[in-house]
Amino acid sequence: MRLLEGTKGMKIKYLLGMVLIFAAFNAYAEETLLNNESLLWLEYGRQINGKNGAVTQVLYINHGRYPKNSVDTANFDELTAFYRVKDQSSNKDAIYYRAEIQKIDGKPALKIKACQTALFEVFVRGTIARQSFLAQTSLIMFGHCSEKEKREPLGRQDEFPFFSLVSPIYNYWPQTGQTFKFVFNPADSAVADATVMVADGNRIVKKIDLSPLNFDYTPLHDRKLNQKGYDACKENILFVKQGGGESFCKTAYTLLLHRSRTAFFNLSSGVALFFLTIIVVSSITLIRRRKFKYRW
Repeated sequence: MRLLEGTKGMKIKYLLGMVLIFAAFNAYAEETLLNNESLLWLEYGRQINGKNGAVTQVLYINHGRYPKNSVDTANFDELTAFYRVKDQSSNKDAIYYRAEIQKIDGKPALKIKACQTALFEVFVRGTIARQSFLAQTSLIMFGHCSEKEKREPLGRQDEFPFFSLVSPIYNYWPQTGQTFKFVFNPADSAVADATVMVADGNRIVKKIDLSPLNFDYTPLHDRKLNQKGYDACKENILFVKQGGGESFCKTAYTLLLHRSRTAFFNLSSGVALFFLTIIVVSSITLIRRRKFKYRW
């Protein structure tokens, strides 16, 4: 009897071990999945506050194995950068403007400047033979100066696939734990069986089937990020590949995330402290009133 129980125990341990090995292998396979994809993506640099009230955001252009194996963008047959801007008070359709690609800190980069508060959607398109790449992001900037911005309108663009952030749009503090609503615009490319992969560093943290084309994404809270300080932030990449073989299109959206202002708070302790503070303050007030009456 004991021998049978021992045998069953060994089988259970063996099965548990196999499950853990399979899970680890699957996690490794998912982690290396994006590493094996060559992407074009945008990386947030420093934000510069001008003395006149203008705000400039630096965006680095990366190409290679995400997230660290960036290579030179010189091997692109064509590389263009542009953006569209929408003021909160304007209901007009956003217009595309040309963005100058320049070298900053030895890397290809963009400088997006805002003199008034506005939403910017930034795009970089590149082609290598029959392969198309698109990097994009969206951000709100709070400029407040009287200087009129000089922008060069871009000619009509052919259709290209891109992500649209539907909600929240005018959000100055996008953070972990917040739900973001997107729509993927596939242009003329087929999206049958296409999947959006979301990467946080080397890890694929979510896979989303593009059926329908609108979807939600809620990034998980990050305790390590919260421990880095008030202004701590990180990036998630939303990536989708259309087509296959030697002809394909890859779209990568950079989502900037700040640390959460409410995550990891001990709610019960906070409520208890709140009521304890009320009791203490009320008690002190009553005692002082009684002493005042006695003296009178």
